[in-house]
Amino acid sequence: MTLTNGKSFDAEAHELATRFGAEHPELIAKGTEAHVYELASDRVLKIYSSPDALPGIEALYEFYERASTRQVSYAIPRIREYGQAESVAYSVEDRLVGIPMADITGFIEKPHMADLYIEAVLDIRRISVSPPYLRRKLLGADEPSGDWNEYIRSEITRKSDALRATLPEEVFAKFGPVNDLVRYFAVPYSGADLLIHGDFHPGNVLVTGGNRVAAVVDFGAFTMFGDPLYDIATACGFFSMYEPDQLATRKRILERLFQKDATLDCIRVHAYLLAAALLTCDLYPDEGILIYKTGHFDWALSVLGDTKMWDGISV
Repeated sequence: MTLTNGKSFDAEAHELATRFGAEHPELIAKGTEAHVYELASDRVLKIYSSPDALPGIEALYEFYERASTRQVSYAIPRIREYGQAESVAYSVEDRLVGIPMADITGFIEKPHMADLYIEAVLDIRRISVSPPYLRRKLLGADEPSGDWNEYIRSEITRKSDALRATLPEEVFAKFGPVNDLVRYFAVPYSGADLLIHGDFHPGNVLVTGGNRVAAVVDFGAFTMFGDPLYDIATACGFFSMYEPDQLATRKRILERLFQKDATLDCIRVHAYLLAAALLTCDLYPDEGILIYKTGHFDWALSVLGDTKMWDGISV
């Protein structure tokens, strides 16, 4: 990819890396927003494609400084320094050990992997943030948060109105009784506002030795503060999203979740997963493909079209 200054990511990485004592940085990961290069055995350099990323990096730096993982067995990222160089923003971060669970062959079929995954998302609730944030979205405006259920209800209403206006009627009709979901969240929220990763999936869970979660990464755009059950529910939905047997896998991992913690509210778990499917269905477009023909949209429809998910919500 060519940056706005005409250089490639690799060229920009080389110039930046020399500032930090690494003349030949190795590309170890890349995504749509940033490329990650090795600086040393304990540090990495992330180069973002746009200088507009800098405010988000600053917010993440503050968040990691305020977050404590003393009560969990895995690490989260830490930003050591950040800045802007020509047309890119960058950060220098701790290098976290492990490989993404998603890169482990056959992880979906391995029961112990599902257990590790579920235990890791259950533990997100134990990451403390001090002082606490007084807003819903980590990267959102600094404004009073209000009631969590009201926030979710307003997000569902806003998104469903937008989708109804842009999607063909026959496509929107497959979304199920969205109004019932709005009514479900009409009661005030009575729980604590805790950390929600928001994008907890096997690609963001780093595993070592095949039997230990070493780190959870990629807090940011989807990170919120509210009911941690949202994270737990969506993690079960995100475990297997685009495979042909995703429905059976989703059922299996939800069953395993309730075996591990029988106190969890099954109906509320389903409600959050339905809400997440609706809210994210159009967030991952593919070039030249109608949004409602993309793989992620198909996943969302598989959740919203699962009548069992609506039991107890549609009354």
